[in-house]
Amino acid sequence: MLGGALISPRIATVLLAIDIPRIDTGIETPAEAAIIVIAAIYVIAAIFNLFIPDTGARYGQQQTNPLLLMRDFYACFTALWKDKLGQISLAVTTLFWGAGQPCSSRAAMGSVHLGLPLDKGALLQGSRR
Repeated sequence: MLGGALISPRIATVLLAIDIPRIDTGIETPAEAAIIVIAAIYVIAAIFNLFIPDTGARYGQQQTNPLLLMRDFYACFTALWKDKLGQISLAVTTLFWGAGQPCSSRAAMGSVHLGLPLDKGALLQGSRR
């Protein structure tokens, strides 16, 4: 939804009007400006991650054999589903990603079937009905 808003003509015009003196950024299109904004958000998130305290958990060397990896995945998967907090985490994550897929489909539907420009179709992701 944020990406769709960033490429909308109103916001893109504001973003492209930002000029840093004596620096040629090379940003010429709304898509390039939107990518820079989203990259900046990722950098801010990475900085926040630097302040997450060390829990002391250490993990051993991981397998590279696909069959052993699948066996390890199955063991971890079943352990998570047996753990009460693991169940909540997996259930919420499943619901989150499951709910996100129809929102993504709304953007495509709005662009293709309703004849909306991409920025308007992407804003459908935030609609409730």
